[in-house]
Amino acid sequence: MNTCKGTLTAIRGLAVAAFLFAGLCSPGIAATGTILPAGVVIADTFMPGFGAPIGSVQRVRGDVVVMHAENAHEGYRARPGLPLYRGDTVTTLKRGKIRFRMNDGSILSLASETKLELNQSVYDKKKKSRSSFLRMAFGKARFFVVKLLKFKRSEFKVKTPTAVCGVRGSDFVLEASAEVTIATALEKTSIELAGLVDPAREPVVLTDYQSSRVYAGGYPSKPVNVSPEAVKRLLDQFISVAPEDYEPEAGEIQAGKGIEAIVKADVRVLVPEKVIVAVPEDFETKEVRAGDIYRTVVQSGVTKERPSTVRVDIIEQAKEGYLGNLPDFPQMPE
Repeated sequence: MNTCKGTLTAIRGLAVAAFLFAGLCSPGIAATGTILPAGVVIADTFMPGFGAPIGSVQRVRGDVVVMHAENAHEGYRARPGLPLYRGDTVTTLKRGKIRFRMNDGSILSLASETKLELNQSVYDKKKKSRSSFLRMAFGKARFFVVKLLKFKRSEFKVKTPTAVCGVRGSDFVLEASAEVTIATALEKTSIELAGLVDPAREPVVLTDYQSSRVYAGGYPSKPVNVSPEAVKRLLDQFISVAPEDYEPEAGEIQAGKGIEAIVKADVRVLVPEKVIVAVPEDFETKEVRAGDIYRTVVQSGVTKERPSTVRVDIIEQAKEGYLGNLPDFPQMPE
């Protein structure tokens, strides 16, 4: 009898665990008991963030959730092709991994149970300026930062609970928790590591295959060499950051499965040639919130199927001119 009761208890425990896991992975269900904020709902339709995208997802394994800064109670399951916006928080759950590319060409890869916030990412090729600032709450992340030697300003910083890491073009790994940060420089890399207790203090410089630790309230330790075996064990926890390895592998999540893939649901608007005029030299473009465009299109009834975002397809025309007063919103072509 006791054996039967024990078996039933075990079965019930497994059933409850399965139910909680299914609830997390199912769209439209609140995610509870995880490393995500309490009360977060995994939405079944992706809504764009504010401003222009600063990057895009390339590869995903397992469960990864993206949250916009303006909506702390809703998340989206990451899929290849999904755009990332300033202020987005990317969280990998147990056995979840992700690789994404920033607009400057840099590639980031997060191991399981990692939380990274994209606080700022400004890349202006014309003005030769890059300024990126990321906040890593916990976990492990690999950063393959593109070197921009001819840029007047090239700044890429990552802040953890105990340290700040600054680079100009490097390949390195950060492991972070509330107690300690471990920075490891990989091949052909030079990074600067400073403790939060005194960021103005001269930082420790790490070069090829060196590592340093920063404990809470302390300073970076003296760099030590990392063995090839230790480096391999570390890198095995990530999806490859090699630029040519951007295609999903067997078993990885594909675009268009589960949550709507934003790149598969564009609405293109044709612009009559008569509204194109010459561009004055002092003309400046203004940023339009993607969410506002989305709502306008949905309300207009332009398409029978609800789109997840809109892209005004006038890029080629805009190279030689800009839009004057537009006529009434055109109907979609057959």
